[in-house]
Amino acid sequence: MLIPHTDRYKVLVLRRISTAEERKKVYPELLRQSIYRLCSAGSRTAVSAALFYNEMKAHAGSYREFTTYISKTLAPLMQDNPEALRLGLKRFLYYLWRDEADHSENPVWAYLADMRKDADPTVRETGEYLQYSYRGGSLVFLSAEADPFSKSGGLANVVYELPRELANMGESAVVITPLYRQGDAKSVQKMEQACRRYNVSYTGRNVRFWILDQEYEAGVHTAMVDGIRYYLLEHHEFFDGLYYGVTGAERLRRRVALSRAAAELVREFSLDPLVIFTNDAYSGIFSAIVRSDPRYAGQPVFDRASLVHIIHNGGWQYFDAYRRWEAGNDLFRLFNLAGHEYWRFEDPQEAVKINCMAAGIRSANKVVTVSPSYAKQIQIASDGMEKILHDVSGINNGVGGDFRKRALQRLEEEKFLEKNIGALYSCIEKDPLLKKQLKEKYAEILVPGEIEELKQGRRRRLLERLRIKLLLQLTRGLQVDPDTPLFVMIHRLTEQKGFQLLLEASEGVFTTLGYQGIIGGAVAGGDERGDEIARGLMSLKNWFPGQVSVGIGFQDVRIPLLGADLFLMPSMHEPGGISQLEAFACGCFVCARATGGLRDTVHGMVKEKRTLRGNGVLFSDYSAVAFYDAMQRFHQIYSEESPETLESARQRMEKDIFSWRKPAENYRDLVYSMKEIIPLGGNATLASGSAKGV
Repeated sequence: MLIPHTDRYKVLVLRRISTAEERKKVYPELLRQSIYRLCSAGSRTAVSAALFYNEMKAHAGSYREFTTYISKTLAPLMQDNPEALRLGLKRFLYYLWRDEADHSENPVWAYLADMRKDADPTVRETGEYLQYSYRGGSLVFLSAEADPFSKSGGLANVVYELPRELANMGESAVVITPLYRQGDAKSVQKMEQACRRYNVSYTGRNVRFWILDQEYEAGVHTAMVDGIRYYLLEHHEFFDGLYYGVTGAERLRRRVALSRAAAELVREFSLDPLVIFTNDAYSGIFSAIVRSDPRYAGQPVFDRASLVHIIHNGGWQYFDAYRRWEAGNDLFRLFNLAGHEYWRFEDPQEAVKINCMAAGIRSANKVVTVSPSYAKQIQIASDGMEKILHDVSGINNGVGGDFRKRALQRLEEEKFLEKNIGALYSCIEKDPLLKKQLKEKYAEILVPGEIEELKQGRRRRLLERLRIKLLLQLTRGLQVDPDTPLFVMIHRLTEQKGFQLLLEASEGVFTTLGYQGIIGGAVAGGDERGDEIARGLMSLKNWFPGQVSVGIGFQDVRIPLLGADLFLMPSMHEPGGISQLEAFACGCFVCARATGGLRDTVHGMVKEKRTLRGNGVLFSDYSAVAFYDAMQRFHQIYSEESPETLESARQRMEKDIFSWRKPAENYRDLVYSMKEIIPLGGNATLASGSAKGV
């Protein structure tokens, strides 16, 4: 029965019908239709305006009135479709909780708990359904890299710090990532050390998956790390090294293997995910596979799970975009999917390319990126990806509140001071000028144990930092000099990170300004431009001996940040950035290009009376001239200000770090709003005004 628009207007707008008979005739069917509309309403406004929502609110003055209306009016009305009624009630309670959360007197959870014990079977069954539908689940993060086991860039930090903060908030956080047995020496060492430290153990179970006509098995290892359940997948070919593979087929096989192995793990290990987060292009194809493969599509575990794709760096799509046809082979066959599903993987610009980032975007329920400004930017201009990006949410990155503490722990674990302090004293004794410099400004360093005798405060912090700086200079083959400004530039070796600017400005930076630099990072397999940058950086050691230290491969940045004066981040583009936040936490100033999240977090240093404000220097143009100008400005500040003034600025900077707490709360709110779940223990008023509760 269709309700005429005139009658609907009378009920919804005028809230009255001319006669009781007319109301009796129209109202039930109108209410029934409103329940169906509420089930499919796409906005909070549409829900709140629905007749059913407002009728429920009017009958929620007390628990008994609420349940009587359900059992006597709604249940008979919807006896042919009780599922729609239950969904409508679920949405009603959720949006009422959202609307009334700041005026709570009667907890929704108390209503639900009483409904489960109600003598009326209809009420009891409804209460059981509602409580079950509001249940939580695990928040699963799938990533090619994840601290503390593997790392190439800031992605690894996010996939550790964000789940850790969510776990601290009471959520069940899970990370799925490969267990890499190969790679450069430092990457292998990092993996092995983390496996020992966190007692990674084999579960005794493997997951099986197919690529083309071949079945493979991946071993599943597990560990608890700071409240996060890690699952590490092992396979001698597919997970041999981070970002390994040269040809398109080699790289795609590794990505397909991770996604399919992860999908099987989710199924077989009963993870019961509420949301699965895929991160950047490498794991983006997971969403496309589980939504298009009949083995997963339609399965309860994946039907319930929402898929959220996080874009950490939109430029990474180019590294994970492949010609569909390579050496006469159709690479799409590697996915073992029906041909009509290719649309999910098709590059927005070139249909003949398979684009892993595009697959993640098209198949996800929600797309998030790492800053609000970047979310706006990529929907307008993103090298073609803007064609498929809509309603992107931006949530800023953060840094763990204990990052500095963990960096100091790393210092102790490495026995950095104990191993090298003797060599430093020998170096000082052999260099009269160095000894004189230290005696005039930092005499406590010359006497073993004297720094530790000082009270905690600015002077002690200054000397502790300087001692680490001198040890860094010594161990990295640099000239040991307390007054020479030392910078660190450790990132993934890609053009995006701005290494080219340093290479072009190197003569001015090292010869004219006299900087020293600790430089390096890992190159992703197959990245020819990254290999070129690595060769250019290695040549700096020959051009500027005693001023440059270069390491290719994984570099742990934590100890250098504790002693360096400046951290360089002259990025071509930087969606959010996390490295600059880690630098702040360790008291290291930052030189950055004003782009993306860097513009929002790096604030120029200025002198206000006797106080030095800000946390770094910025430049706008992506050019060597602009970069050099910024380095010159910091050099001037470093030269003119006293060590005590700089140390005071560092301590203020450390106190203002961008914690992960707020971003984690934003992610949790996003999850609960997507699933329309009331957080356990959350309060909501079931009736406005002075209505009595339970």
